[in-house]
Amino acid sequence: IVRDGREGILVRPGDASELEKAIRKIRQDSPYFAKYKMLLGICCYHTGKMQKARDYLVGLADEKAEYYYALANKDFDPNKASEIFKRLQNSMIEEIAINSKFFLIQMENDTDEAIKKLSEFIKENKDSKFWGSAQYLLGYKLFEKGNFQQALIHFKKAEESNLDAETFEKLHYLLAETYYQLDKQELAEKYLESYLQKSANQKFRDQAIFKRALQAYEQKDFLVAINKFIQLENFPNSDKLAVGYF
Repeated sequence: IVRDGREGILVRPGDASELEKAIRKIRQDSPYFAKYKMLLGICCYHTGKMQKARDYLVGLADEKAEYYYALANKDFDPNKASEIFKRLQNSMIEEIAINSKFFLIQMENDTDEAIKKLSEFIKENKDSKFWGSAQYLLGYKLFEKGNFQQALIHFKKAEESNLDAETFEKLHYLLAETYYQLDKQELAEKYLESYLQKSANQKFRDQAIFKRALQAYEQKDFLVAINKFIQLENFPNSDKLAVGYF
């Protein structure tokens, strides 16, 4: 409950529409106005309304507001986001400082430099909520360099941590790819099937189905192979569809 003069306003957590209605009732010279703008910007960020989040958070003199403003700019204006994260990594608020450091590393374009910084982050921030994500990202960078054995070590550590659902799905797909590169077909099949059963998004699904179909074909399990190749018809824009028909 926020009181502005005689106005009492009850807002459900995360309800951006209610917050937008409430903020219209608060005078701009009220001590609550900036706080409400920050809460509204954070709600917009968490509901994927990045432009609105940027509009509400811009210029607010609060490190938490700056942090979320940087997050809302991470894909829209990476240079601006990077500039803010660089400043916030020295924040007196430990969570903001550690999180800002992680996002700076995540935005690092130099693979070798990212590997170095991720290794340091993992060593120094074992209690960070991004520890598992850092393990995943380090595994991915090593995978990109073709260092599959080392990538596997970090992917397995990431698997045991508390990852968000989207990252966990990507992890299972990359574990399958890693085992495939290490010529461990049985484990590769296990993780491909796990990905296909649990995946909620379609980002790698056509590739996973195609890979599983090829594995079945090579093992002369033609019924499974045919079934998987037919499933590719659900992805008319996939570059795997024509190869599947072939």
